[in-house]
Amino acid sequence: MAMNSDIRDQAYQFFVEEAPELLQAIETELLTLHSERNTAQIHILMRSAHSLKGGAASVGLETIAAIAHRWKIFSRRFIAIAWRLIPLW
Repeated sequence: MAMNSDIRDQAYQFFVEEAPELLQAIETELLTLHSERNTAQIHILMRSAHSLKGGAASVGLETIAAIAHRWKIFSRRFIAIAWRLIPLW
């Protein structure tokens, strides 16, 4: 189903406003992860990457969605191997 152009524009604007917050959350958690290593931080990282991926995909920014998806895969594997905290999928 094609999106109405007004809805698409609103979704894009929402993504543009939300993306910096998601990237900031990822950066903050990465910078503190070494010293505080806990599962709550991992969940914030995963959730932020997932939201970034979904938001980008919903407004047709496939490159950003693909990068966010690859980041999720990399970080999940890295964390699983390094800390054995979550299953390796």
